[in-house]
Amino acid sequence: MTQENQGGQGSLEDFESRLEGGFEWLEKNRRTVGFGAIALLVTAGLIAAGVEWSKRQEAAGQMALGEVDQRYLDAMGATPGEIEAPEPANAKQAEDAREAALAGYSEIATEHSSRTAGELASLRAAEVEIALERHAAAAERLTALVDAVGASSILGATANRLLGFAYEELKQPADAAKAYEAAASAAAYPARETAWLAAAETYLRAGDNAAAARAFRELKAVDEVYATTLGVDSRLEALGVEAD
Repeated sequence: MTQENQGGQGSLEDFESRLEGGFEWLEKNRRTVGFGAIALLVTAGLIAAGVEWSKRQEAAGQMALGEVDQRYLDAMGATPGEIEAPEPANAKQAEDAREAALAGYSEIATEHSSRTAGELASLRAAEVEIALERHAAAAERLTALVDAVGASSILGATANRLLGFAYEELKQPADAAKAYEAAASAAAYPARETAWLAAAETYLRAGDNAAAARAFRELKAVDEVYATTLGVDSRLEALGVEAD
C-alpha cells in the first residue's frame, strides 16, 4: 500500500471511529441533541439569510456601478447606446466628468470591496485615473486589485495589462514588461498574444534582450500565425536567438 493510500486508510479509520463514538453519544444525550438540532436549524437559517443578503449586496453594487457608468457616459457627451465614452472637445467638461466618475467608482470599490462589483469599480477607477494622468495612483490601485483577485483570473490579467501601461507612463519599462508578462501568463486571458507582444517590446526598451526573446517565444507558442505575421522569427534572429 502506498503512503498516500495508507494515509487515506488511516483517515477513513479515524472517521469511522469518530462516527461510532458519535452514535454512542447520541444515545446518551437525546434531549441535548434535541436542543442542538434546533440550534443547528437556526444557524442554517442564519447562513441562508447571509447568502441571500450577500446576493442582494452584489446586486446593489452592480446597480450602483451601472448608474455611475451611465452618468459618466452622459457627462462625456455619449449618444444613446454608446458604451465607450467619447472625448469631448471641452477639456473642462471631460475633467469634471472624470472626477465625478472617479469619486463614484471609488465609493463603490470601498463599499463593495470583497464583491465583483467593487473589483470592477476598482478597475474602472484606475482607468479614469490614467485618463487623468494620475499614473502612480492607478498603479497602486491596480496592484492592490491583482493581489485581491489573483493574477491568473481574467480580471487580474486585465488589471495587469492596464498596470503595464501605467508603468510605461511612469517611465518604468522593466516593471511594465513584468506586468504585461503576468497578464500574458494568465491562461484565461483572451488577449494573451498581444500581451506577450507588449511584454517582448517593453523588455527590449528596458534593455533585457533575454527576457524579450523569451516573450517572443511564448508569443509563438500561443499564436504562431500571429507571430509569423509579426516576423517574430526575424526578431529572434536579430537578438541572436535561433528560431524554432
